[in-house]
Amino acid sequence: MRIAPAFLAVPLLCGCARACGLESEYFLEDAGGPAAPVVHFPLDEGEGTVAHDVVSGLEGVVKGAAEWRPDGVIAGALEFDGVTGHVDLGVHELFDFGPDDFSIALWLRYPSAAMSNENSWTVVQHGNVNEAYYRLSFNHSPANGRRLFFEIGDGIVARNTPLVCKFYFDDKYDQWFAVAVVRQGAVLTVYLNGTVWSQTDIGALDASTTHDTALAQSPGNLSPFPGRLDDVRFYDVALTAEEIAALYLEVEEPWQPPSCNE
Repeated sequence: MRIAPAFLAVPLLCGCARACGLESEYFLEDAGGPAAPVVHFPLDEGEGTVAHDVVSGLEGVVKGAAEWRPDGVIAGALEFDGVTGHVDLGVHELFDFGPDDFSIALWLRYPSAAMSNENSWTVVQHGNVNEAYYRLSFNHSPANGRRLFFEIGDGIVARNTPLVCKFYFDDKYDQWFAVAVVRQGAVLTVYLNGTVWSQTDIGALDASTTHDTALAQSPGNLSPFPGRLDDVRFYDVALTAEEIAALYLEVEEPWQPPSCNE
């Protein structure tokens, strides 16, 4: 049996699920349905200091300056200040994919504030860069703007998707984006709004570790993310391109960012 969000079975007649009045409820679907996450944080609580995983029952602790927002992509969302706000997901084997296939999918909204210095912000991190880890990040440089990438390492070797796209997350693109990362064998792919954004070969890297996992910062309050997150999902399988596209298209009307050549 697979678990899928209820809105996947409902035809959408408007741009976003929240506008349609859809909620983050779940039902069992037959084995022919989409792959089910092993961990899923809808981030719809609206108050308190606990983020609930609706699949495996894990609890993330909301720390620092993080604010619950009612205007997420699917119901609510969580906004971080970029200084202390984050969610501590603790240590759990469900985040530790080792050398195996996995997928991470989430929605994020980055603020449009101008940046003049070089910096990086962590969206999701599992593990410690001095040992084994994986991390989804934003990088900023005055020459190339803000760029999204994913990196993974085993304590000796680290690989990351190329920072080749010059897409600027600036004022006119101040909106929600669907981001997904898929490891399938030796290939690591980052998707943005349902389409391939960046891809690289990582070989047989084994990121097994017993360290913490966190949203919106690296362990030790490093590189905190200044923006909003919604509907964060972890899978222990490699989602197909069709499944990635469906996660985006079932919630938002089709919209694509400029290509990497623009």
